Amino acid sequence: MGKNKNRDRNRTRPISFAIKKGITVRIPPELAFPLPCPLANPVASLEKSASESYTTIAKAFALIATNAWRSRNKIIDSKTGEPREEMKKLYRHIEAIQDALSLADVQTIDTAGRDYDTGMALKVVSFEQTTGLLKEEIKETIKPSVKWQGFLIQMGEVIVGTPKVQNPDSEKEINNEKNDN
Repeated sequence: MGKNKNRDRNRTRPISFAIKKGITVRIPPELAFPLPCPLANPVASLEKSASESYTTIAKAFALIATNAWRSRNKIIDSKTGEPREEMKKLYRHIEAIQDALSLADVQTIDTAGRDYDTGMALKVVSFEQTTGLLKEEIKETIKPSVKWQGFLIQMGEVIVGTPKVQNPDSEKEINNEKNDN
């Protein structure tokens, strides 16, 4: 019974701990964690580096933005640019996610259709020779680039189309075949 009496008495007193020299935090008993405390060492938890927290948040934003982008692309009719009829209700929710990301200053960047430059912050999955191109162009975005507060938190992944190289020897063979007929 003596142990329970001490535990009950500790629940009515505020919990205090020093964060840094001269700074003490007092937590009222109604907000205190029951023992055993998940924050076994509250000072160490509070000193967790800010960069670790920002990295975790950035990864979460990148995942949310990427999946919202992928969902949106599956819902939109490529011919009309409008959501397909059976997906209009779902599309509202995807737009709401993208609006929330915008409020958090998260930008999703789809580079498909743009000219490709080797200095771009993109991971090129493959280069594909494509007829009709005069210069390198991003044919398809596999994963969009994502920026948070102006900083790149996810590098996009793309497929780049390159102009189809005409082999002069093959052209001569084609011309010779035409002349033989």
